[in-house]
Amino acid sequence: MPTALVNGVELHYEDTCPETDASMPVLVFLHGAFGNSMSWWQNIPVFQDHFRCIAFDNRGFGRSPDPSGEGLKHYINDLEAFIEHLKVDKVCLMAQSMGGRAALGYTCRKPERVIALVMASNWGGFSWPEQELRAKTIAPAETFEPTQIRGLSLRFQEKNRSLTYIFKQIGSAFSPGPKPALGGPTPGGPTLKEVRSLRVPVLVISGQVDSVFPASMLKVPGPLGRLRYAERDSLRGGFCTGRSLRAAYGTHCASPVGRARGSEAHRQGQGLGARFCEPAVRRAGPKKPHRARPFERPFTDHQHKT
Repeated sequence: MPTALVNGVELHYEDTCPETDASMPVLVFLHGAFGNSMSWWQNIPVFQDHFRCIAFDNRGFGRSPDPSGEGLKHYINDLEAFIEHLKVDKVCLMAQSMGGRAALGYTCRKPERVIALVMASNWGGFSWPEQELRAKTIAPAETFEPTQIRGLSLRFQEKNRSLTYIFKQIGSAFSPGPKPALGGPTPGGPTLKEVRSLRVPVLVISGQVDSVFPASMLKVPGPLGRLRYAERDSLRGGFCTGRSLRAAYGTHCASPVGRARGSEAHRQGQGLGARFCEPAVRRAGPKKPHRARPFERPFTDHQHKT
């Protein structure tokens, strides 16, 4: 597993095409607080035929240490330095939960470097007082016992014990120390004005029974300029994760978009992510996996434009 020396910390990452030519667009995956780079195990195989897929462990997660214990305040700078380390001009970003903090912050800071941004089960965690107040007034979609995982819907945990077990193992794998605190706005994050002026295409995805970031919090008319919203139904989990946005198990954890090739879930998942990022495929080279226009709806869930 390669590493990148970023702001004094060795970040571990996976790269499907480290020697690829410039014709393949780059898709960087940012995991949530329940995971690490392994969280994308069901997604990267779907996208790697059309994208150079890169997933890294944020400092304090997976194999990446967090010596200061202040990982949150470094996340945006770490992503910026990591992309510089990769020596690529433009990227697509796919961020789940906590990963949205760095992804949105970087996109606002370097919009000319971001082709498209997918935000699964998060709103970016920037300083937005109205949203922070709204979060305090929205009741969780489900009530959990201490032994249950808040990031996975109760139905998912009951019906998918093997995947629940895998999820717990990924979340605890290689942990180099205590997880960074994640409360409050992201230090160094964008202002509401900067987010409102953002012209990069943004896709926000939510699970109907997500108890960490309830769907009602994410589908409120937001401040983003070029935003699409998609919601997965409650029978498929809760928090938008690997199977939630691909097979749509709708849970909060794991990773968004994609599934095993040939299945209906794969077609929905790849359509959702790959079609959204399709401008990158068109501009970068001859591969054209889809004929659909950007933002074409690949399924019939709720969708809002703000």
